[in-house]
Amino acid sequence: MSENQGSTFVQPAYRWVARMIDIGLWSPFAYMALVSSVLAFDASMVTDNRVMLVISGAVLLALLMIIDAAVGALFGSTPGKYLLRISVSEKSGEGLTFVRRLMRNLGVATLGFGWYVPIFGWVLMLVQYVVVRKSKQASYDKLMGFTVVKAGPIGVFRGLFCAVFFCLSITVHVFTLQVANTVANPHGWYIGLNSMGEMASEVGQ
Repeated sequence: MSENQGSTFVQPAYRWVARMIDIGLWSPFAYMALVSSVLAFDASMVTDNRVMLVISGAVLLALLMIIDAAVGALFGSTPGKYLLRISVSEKSGEGLTFVRRLMRNLGVATLGFGWYVPIFGWVLMLVQYVVVRKSKQASYDKLMGFTVVKAGPIGVFRGLFCAVFFCLSITVHVFTLQVANTVANPHGWYIGLNSMGEMASEVGQ
């Protein structure tokens, strides 16, 4: 906390918390659209459940990124970034348009999350953590010319509110994921990491 209070540098943990808050808020809308899409697709066409997991994860992330870009363009920021006082702008200081926010989110999805591909995505998250700690900016922000800075101090009360909001967002995300799997699994689809356990049990049978 102290390191982030004395400069405009946004620590990786702050970025991650802000992103998780936003993902939790967008989850109900993204999962609703995802489940509606996958139910219209014959899962029997894909013989490997791991492939379905990757496909559903990539589609989910794309939906989340589109919603995130739309909300950010409409209100100038997202709830997570607002609460953590993270400002994302062009190098000139101008705010991001929907297209530019979508471009940045594609960078986050590709270089930051690896499109939710198991293990590969986690490795990329670790790589970006190291990059941000070393150069103060993520690689996708440097490549596309975005500036990410701390807009101001968070403070104790704001920090506590962020913690509560973070827990609520994660709860919403987990709940909607379980609901999505309850609907999608009978149709042969696997959505999210909690489905890996079901996949493993089927393999062992």
